[in-house]
Amino acid sequence: MLARFCARFLSPHSQQVIRCCQRLQHSGAVKNVPVVIVGAGPTGLVLSCLLTQYGVRHVLLERSQQLTMHPQAHYINNRTMEVLHGLDGLSAAVAAASPPLDQWRRFIYCEAAADGQLLGQVDHFPGQHSPQDASVSPEPVAHLSQHRLLPLLLQKARQLSAAHGDCADICFSTAVSLVTRTANTQHAQHVQHSQQPQSTQQQLHQTEHSSLHSNHSIHVTVRRTDASGGVEIQEIRCRYLAAADGAHSPVRQLLGIGMLGEPTLQHLMSIHFTWPALGQALLQQGRAGMLYFVFN
Repeated sequence: MLARFCARFLSPHSQQVIRCCQRLQHSGAVKNVPVVIVGAGPTGLVLSCLLTQYGVRHVLLERSQQLTMHPQAHYINNRTMEVLHGLDGLSAAVAAASPPLDQWRRFIYCEAAADGQLLGQVDHFPGQHSPQDASVSPEPVAHLSQHRLLPLLLQKARQLSAAHGDCADICFSTAVSLVTRTANTQHAQHVQHSQQPQSTQQQLHQTEHSSLHSNHSIHVTVRRTDASGGVEIQEIRCRYLAAADGAHSPVRQLLGIGMLGEPTLQHLMSIHFTWPALGQALLQQGRAGMLYFVFN
């Protein structure tokens, strides 16, 4: 009956608005967790793994439908590999997925990658036969583009969560639309003046308990889009909100946190393409490198 009424008496624009409203649902239940992480990049996924290892329940929100397919960052330093080692030995999988050192030890300066004049090259691992320098760290550096690293991190985050009572709720197609904060001064003073020594697990339990039963909390409103285009609005209450959503962080903007310094240093364009024949030619000519600076 309503559909026939709309089709007969309402304009096409009004009908579209009604269809959108029908797809928009509001979840009445408020989800309570100690921590909300926004952004399923390297920082957000590693933080999820670390929280899970301590048994801290959390939600990880990613507005995209899937992990990025763009290479983005690619060099993983020693300290990061040390952190990954603590995630059930994940650094070994990252090192295994990284190409042999001879394929990325150099920066190449040339007029054309394969056949052009070679202007110069810099070896960033002089005298080394592997990416590990024991005098610096027990872990090597690695060369693995972000679109290949993220699936390893996501898989590890889900494995650790399953082994620790499903601590992590990882949600894709979910964007933060509003962040509000409330504070309870009495509660904060109570925590500050507590003189009772506590273990790490007791502190974590107190954090979770206070996040669920005090007014000292952060309220996060999210929009979750399903495969059919329907949108569900959900409220999440937490004690800590981690904005791991990049340099243009929407969470930072929602909180009114400004950037210091020059807003734009330079504009770059990144194009991702694959060319196996070029890669093979570079290997045969001894021109394999991490980065190529082409002057023409």
